[in-house]
Amino acid sequence: MPYKVQVTVAKAADLPAADFNGKSDPYVVLTLGEHTRKSSIVPADLNPTWDQKFWFLTEDPAFAVLEVQVFDHDRFTKDDLIGSTTIALSQFVDDENNAKMRMYDLVVPNFFEKQNRKSVIMLEIQVEKDDE
Repeated sequence: MPYKVQVTVAKAADLPAADFNGKSDPYVVLTLGEHTRKSSIVPADLNPTWDQKFWFLTEDPAFAVLEVQVFDHDRFTKDDLIGSTTIALSQFVDDENNAKMRMYDLVVPNFFEKQNRKSVIMLEIQVEKDDE
């Protein structure tokens, strides 16, 4: 039986500055299995707010892993990865963690470590059986 996974990307804080102006233009890419969702871009902000919801289907959340990547959008060059984390969905099945806003630490690429950021992202993840 498939499960519905709803991910609310609320906000991030203390992201690395990837642009020369001391800012980043962050957006979030969520990947679950072969499916990817992308948030909007927030221009020139190290503490962006998205408040966007995304939906996925998965056959077995006990083994599913949500990959979360935060990128800096660049108009003329390749976008920079500025933080990432992975989240096992097993912790949300029939658990008190389900559908609660939580803060997740982001792993910052080595290139940005000298900025000494404590980058985090706030997500709400809900996993439920798809009864339809």
